[in-house]
Amino acid sequence: MEVVVLNCCVNLAPLTSMWRRLHRAPPPMRLSRDLLMRGITYKHQERPLGGLSKSIIRKLERLDLDAEASNAQKPAPPISLKASDAD
Repeated sequence: MEVVVLNCCVNLAPLTSMWRRLHRAPPPMRLSRDLLMRGITYKHQERPLGGLSKSIIRKLERLDLDAEASNAQKPAPPISLKASDAD
């Protein structure tokens, strides 16, 4: 397995190019340096180890759909009433 040293990358340009090469897409806008390094590290580990199993991917997709459905059904937040200044 290839050893990658990421702490030497002071600016984001080398990290961004590594992300593009590994993910075959640009990194999300305003992604922190820490998250860029984590995404790069994950991809480096995923390749030799095989990544997530299909059953785990299906579970994550189900959880995502459940979260979207529960967000759509949330009631509106209550209206806050301010105390009257007429005391």
